[in-house]
Amino acid sequence: MAGDLRHIHDPAKAEEFARALGLQIGGAGHPFAGPWATKGLCAYISGKYSGMAFFGTGGSERERLTIPHESDKYRPWNRYDPDIPAHIRKKLIELEDDDSTSIAQPSRNPPAATEPHIETPSIDNAEGKIALKSVHGKYLSAQPDGRAEWNRDIANEWEYFHMEKRQGGKITLKGAHGMYVSAQPDGSVQINRQAAPPTGWEEFTVEDRGNNVICLKSVHGKYLSAQMDGTAQWNRDSAPKGGWEDVQVVYSGAPGGQASDAAIEFQEQAPAEREESIEILEAVAGKPVRFKINNRPSSNDAWVGIYPSHASDQDHGVQNTRWKWLRDIDVNNASFPKQAVGSHSIRVFSDGGYRLHERKDFQVRAQTVATQPLDEAAEKPERGRIGFAALFGIFLMLLGLPLLIIGSTSTAEDRLAMIIPGAILTCVGGFTLFMSVAAVIRMGSTEGRSSVAGTGAAGSASTNIEVLSFNHRQPVRFSITNPPGHNNAWVGLYPANAGDRDHGDRWHYLRDIDVSNATLPGQEKGQWSLRLFSDGGFTLHQRVNFELHTGSNEEVWMKEAEFDGQRLNGLIPDHRNNFTKKVTTSKIVAQQKVGTMTRYETDGTTYLVYDHDLENGSASQNSFWDFN
Repeated sequence: MAGDLRHIHDPAKAEEFARALGLQIGGAGHPFAGPWATKGLCAYISGKYSGMAFFGTGGSERERLTIPHESDKYRPWNRYDPDIPAHIRKKLIELEDDDSTSIAQPSRNPPAATEPHIETPSIDNAEGKIALKSVHGKYLSAQPDGRAEWNRDIANEWEYFHMEKRQGGKITLKGAHGMYVSAQPDGSVQINRQAAPPTGWEEFTVEDRGNNVICLKSVHGKYLSAQMDGTAQWNRDSAPKGGWEDVQVVYSGAPGGQASDAAIEFQEQAPAEREESIEILEAVAGKPVRFKINNRPSSNDAWVGIYPSHASDQDHGVQNTRWKWLRDIDVNNASFPKQAVGSHSIRVFSDGGYRLHERKDFQVRAQTVATQPLDEAAEKPERGRIGFAALFGIFLMLLGLPLLIIGSTSTAEDRLAMIIPGAILTCVGGFTLFMSVAAVIRMGSTEGRSSVAGTGAAGSASTNIEVLSFNHRQPVRFSITNPPGHNNAWVGLYPANAGDRDHGDRWHYLRDIDVSNATLPGQEKGQWSLRLFSDGGFTLHQRVNFELHTGSNEEVWMKEAEFDGQRLNGLIPDHRNNFTKKVTTSKIVAQQKVGTMTRYETDGTTYLVYDHDLENGSASQNSFWDFN
């Protein structure tokens, strides 16, 4: 890394940087640097650690650069982190613009004499549209969603960039969709920046190799590289001549008015219709999401996942539910389980890690007009229809009974003319009234059960709700085994003493979630309950009470665990399967028994182990909550 970015990886530089931003260094009984779950420098925007900065030691460079999943954490060095507070972003920009400090500011020193930086007229005197061609013979392309692809055989509209000169031999590149190319600290290429501030991630140093061949170097000290699989990366420390870092510049108009072959092709040929790499075949609530992959990577470990559109690439869920190996599916007609209405994305990765090959954002549309469990407002039309039917039945009986009585007591020859119509009207009216009363009884019994069942478990004993996380302000994770089969079955999160109708926006239809690993929004500490209803009304099927505790550690589930009194050994989830990664934890500092499960606490992580998954007996327990 460049010297002025050492605060991302060096605890001492990170502490200096955090102080310059006005953040508290560590706190709440915890030192600044330690083996925390979030690696690298991060700060808290809310909670008991609000305004504090910490540095998680260890981990990989990628882990230290990844934006945290938790909404209360942010990277104070990343002005583009969506959770960074406005006053921190402002201070960060001030530091970057301050010539008296090197903190968070790319080096402004001119290149050393030994560096291969040569300014030539071909770069210095030309501003305008250019295309970038790799040593693999492919053109760089700007996608509408901000991604970069280096896999185009022909330079059409999306493959041309507007080049703007900057001081010091630097340039910026603006794509066909009006967005600037940006070099991210994690090595990824993004074309989604609306502006290119001086010394920002959108400025690149040009190193000329002659004959319109250049290399581009980012403010992070990394070279742009074209990969064989069609991806672009800012991750090379050096740029050997003839390597994948060499880029040929193709101008839309060559000097002297002579247009290049590529420019002529660009000017005269209409942009070719592009085959989408990922096609969404069906995306409707209540049905599996069907899709097709047209440009699949060749790696045997390539895989595809479905994500909420805002989720990070690491939030992939479990195999065969949220992600699948490409080798195991028909890429021409693949599918994932049904998803909730809203924005989602299909993402294809070119190997067993997280090298994004292709991404497609899309919307899951609603299939029906029903958007929430039945409430009193929804029941009013039904009650009105029942009431009208009851009045109509009584009216028919009032017409029929006099005719029936008079005809029965009369001796006239035409008395049947009164008895028959009277009997028909009376029977039809009575039947209508009877059905109306039965409907009222059914509705009343449903409402009555909600107030009674709201205090304990109900419904089928084969259904089980399992709470998987217990920290306040973090998403409540849970699983449901043997859920009810009704299409309108739903689950809600409630304060323990709340009525069944007090679900707010804390509920989901089961058809819209992965019942094996579901979440509802994080809540404050205290007593809560998850309640499962078997239909669109309030027929309680199952309920489980639990308590949310104050805590900030990442919670990890462990199976086949052994505890030697100091450390846990066992299996935890990874992206290849549910539980296949074997780990040994750091020292357990506290533990607590919660029902049939024990929480084991390290300095940075809480491990959750069921009694039946613990092979050896536990040592004497410390009070977990006293530790916090």
